[in-house]
Amino acid sequence: MAVAPSEADSATTADTVAEAVRASYGSRPAIGSSGAALPITQAALGFRQASLALSLAEIGAGSGQVSDWSALGSWRTLAVLGRAYGVNRLVELVHPGIVGLIEQGRDDLLRTLETYLANGGDVRRTAEEMFLHRSTLYYRLERLTEAVGGDLSDGETRFDLMLGLRLARLAGLYRPGSTTV
Repeated sequence: MAVAPSEADSATTADTVAEAVRASYGSRPAIGSSGAALPITQAALGFRQASLALSLAEIGAGSGQVSDWSALGSWRTLAVLGRAYGVNRLVELVHPGIVGLIEQGRDDLLRTLETYLANGGDVRRTAEEMFLHRSTLYYRLERLTEAVGGDLSDGETRFDLMLGLRLARLAGLYRPGSTTV
């Protein structure tokens, strides 16, 4: 645990620690930060936030290896609920279409779905980010529609799928780059 004098110094402190570990051991560690500076009377809260941010960094949530609690958005809510509900029990909440894709080892479709949803359903941006031709992306989106049994243009379906992908990551079912059940 490292203590920074202010919120602005928190990110710098975390990056400095990460770089020092990388220099000494050859690999950059995942680091969780509570983000906002808290009074000493709330040190336990800061520790819990940093601990949850670290667990999210380890599953690839957020951006980079230094995971700042205050910048994790909806991941924060899922992490708190996962801890309260029990990460192992999250499996039963994962969308069945996503579980099916994981069981089939369809990492290509899972990555496509995650990227498409993260880009708000924007086909052009998704194709560019994934270095895919648009026709290839449309083909994958058709396969995804069949696999998940829902309309990807429907907001509720998109929300369910994004939530399902995040729950699958929290439950340890899915991590981009390696599908295992």
